Amino acid sequence: METAWEQCLDDFLRAMAVRSQDTSASYGGTLRRFFAHYAPEKVTRRDVEAFAYAHHARGAPAIGTINVRLSAIASFYKYASTYVPEGETEPLWKLANPATGIRHGTPERSYQTLSYEEFERFFEVIPRDTVMGLRDRAIFLTYFWTARRRSEIARLTWGDIERAMIIEADGARRMGWIYTFRSKGHGREDDVAELPAPAMEAIGRYLVAEGRQATIKPQDPLFLAIGREHGGNVRPGEVRRLSVRGIVNRLKVYAARAGLDFSLHVFRHTAARQRYEAGEGVVEIQRLLRHTSLDHTYRYLTTMAGTSDSGAKLLENKFGRFS
Repeated sequence: METAWEQCLDDFLRAMAVRSQDTSASYGGTLRRFFAHYAPEKVTRRDVEAFAYAHHARGAPAIGTINVRLSAIASFYKYASTYVPEGETEPLWKLANPATGIRHGTPERSYQTLSYEEFERFFEVIPRDTVMGLRDRAIFLTYFWTARRRSEIARLTWGDIERAMIIEADGARRMGWIYTFRSKGHGREDDVAELPAPAMEAIGRYLVAEGRQATIKPQDPLFLAIGREHGGNVRPGEVRRLSVRGIVNRLKVYAARAGLDFSLHVFRHTAARQRYEAGEGVVEIQRLLRHTSLDHTYRYLTTMAGTSDSGAKLLENKFGRFS
């Protein structure tokens, strides 16, 4: 039978999974390692510091690892301070959060981007004649053309994409594609943006190759783990969303083949830099990246109609052929 603390941890991770399955998995592993050494009801700030900065087999932990450890513990005890076990009348944790006041590290910021030649080398090693290759090409091109963050693309469903009237900056109208995503920069609210044509074309080729174009349903994940019939390891009849971790692993495979070393987030940086070099204004790029809050009325109007992604047009002649 589970203890109150075990039940609290299970409920906490389930609540986290609603927002992000990847974060829930990361926090779950961290917290289970932590509680393997420390009793949850007796944890002190000193315990948290010792765990956060503890060396692992490869040596001192990276700043990112330290921050994940601190965030996981702080979030759990915040949850436990409001968690009332069944049959009880008071929260499980009544003391101050043991992670309060422990400063997170600040990693050195390195805004790596890909040159056109590196971009070309990367996409040259992705097959165009396999379902997996067409899927991966569609994924990475979508990251580049939309400049979105990792989970914002990985979590897309087919119903998030729709045909819509696009309004240009000068008021002109045309038909195009828009997509709805959960934006980290907007307090995790739903957001809408234009899906540039080259990205949509790559997605279409992938869906045709996989045989899903005519049968895909609105609730279906856009990018799936590959079935055995196409060289993957998913059993026949099983439908499984390709996770962020799976996408990152595919990136590493192709980057190594191309003799490159970069993270998934580099597509976002590269998109911003290439747009700026192509002549798009800084304000438009800030809007694309969602680095600043949008006026409520403006957001309301663009949600209904979708705003033109004019910067994508500037890049189509140069980057469109990769679709």
